[in-house]
Amino acid sequence: MTETPRVTVEPGSWAVARLDPGAALPEWTAGDGFCSITRTRDELSIVCPEAAVPAGVRAERGWAMLKLSGPFPFTATGVLSSFLA
Repeated sequence: MTETPRVTVEPGSWAVARLDPGAALPEWTAGDGFCSITRTRDELSIVCPEAAVPAGVRAERGWAMLKLSGPFPFTATGVLSSFLA
């Protein structure tokens, strides 16, 4: 029997910041808790607590975060799709 994934809403308000692709990793990403950092040729994207993002940084604020409980095997495909179905 397969356990059904659970979804929870993480407390707090979250932000998605967009920096220049060559930007150094800012100090404000070093706090405790969740922080996701992705660098592409187009930008440096940071998802973190809204309160960590300084004023003046280009960001969308006020997001909620959903957490799917795992673990999920690396071979699993369609995890989000099957959860939503």
